Amino acid sequence: EACIPKRRCLDLYKSFLRDTINTASKVKCEEKFLAYESPYRIPHFLSAIAPSFRLFRQKGRGLGRRMHNAFLYRSEDKASKMVMVGSDAPDLPVEYLEGAFRKLDNHDLVLGPTRDGGYYLIGLKHSDPALFRGIKWSSGKVLEDTLKNAERLKKKTALLGIWYDVDYPEALDLLERRLKENKNKGIARWTRRFLG
Repeated sequence: EACIPKRRCLDLYKSFLRDTINTASKVKCEEKFLAYESPYRIPHFLSAIAPSFRLFRQKGRGLGRRMHNAFLYRSEDKASKMVMVGSDAPDLPVEYLEGAFRKLDNHDLVLGPTRDGGYYLIGLKHSDPALFRGIKWSSGKVLEDTLKNAERLKKKTALLGIWYDVDYPEALDLLERRLKENKNKGIARWTRRFLG
């Protein structure tokens, strides 16, 4: 089982974030943005590793409200398709993000399911706060509850292939094994460097 001292957790997160930004940078779209939580107006680390991204401070109480507000922030700029991905799936293939944008041509909502009952990606044409209500975040029913909300809202929904995110030590073990098996050293290179 993976065990990382607290002082190194931040370094692991930074590695995940760098790899996620690297993957998102390969997607062709009009604009990319990075939602962050920080006491600083513009975090130096984020502006340094994501110079081509527009930075957006997260707003709202709870994950659902923050995601809705992030989508709302982009829709105010008349974005027709928006895809959000978490930073805890550093080896997520870029094809999954590209696939989400394609599916939004014919769907209102796209979700990328994780093995633990959540999702690693969400794509929308238009956000609705009701999509994120009544969900017990960090539980095994996040995807199920989101799909129920989508059905009530009559959103045409598509699912991507199952992937995983690193929420638990077992998932970090899985990530480490997958990176060792994957001979493409360009995949999650910062996380590879951290794990050694």
